[in-house]
Amino acid sequence: MATRWNFKGAKNLERMFGGDRNLRELMLLIGALYMGDMHARYVRASRTPGNPWKDLADSTKRRRRKGTGEGVVSFAILRDLGLLLNALAPRGIRHGPGGQLRMITRTTVRAGYSQSARHPDTDFTYAELANVHQQGNSKLPARPIFVEPSPEASERMRRVIRQTIERVGDMGRKRRRR
Repeated sequence: MATRWNFKGAKNLERMFGGDRNLRELMLLIGALYMGDMHARYVRASRTPGNPWKDLADSTKRRRRKGTGEGVVSFAILRDLGLLLNALAPRGIRHGPGGQLRMITRTTVRAGYSQSARHPDTDFTYAELANVHQQGNSKLPARPIFVEPSPEASERMRRVIRQTIERVGDMGRKRRRR
């Protein structure tokens, strides 16, 4: 389970960015911004039932209730071990916490869950488990993890792209003056 962005016109981008290194850094930033947005969304969704994820079933809440079962108890959705959430950590886009997939090429950002790392409490890989939650099934409501980035994250991505183009353009002008 992953999201992929392909950037067309790779040769033009490489020329504009002065080679592969600057373009790769931009791809890393875009991937980190997206994963950070999905991480923040996951935290909000797990703590705010119905926004956008469906609340836990009463039977699940009863099974999780600790102590006497009296009083107000809050339940986080999809946060028992925190492994799916932690694999979304944006810092991992470069270093990759367990379960995270990150593939950065000069024209592609692919970020999501690993298809080879196994979740420790199931027979599923992280990607398989995330897909079950993303799609839902007859016993489990869909709780989408990967969606379009928020308007704020999209604007941050556009701003980073503009700033990088300006910075690389300034570097090119300075080189030509020498």
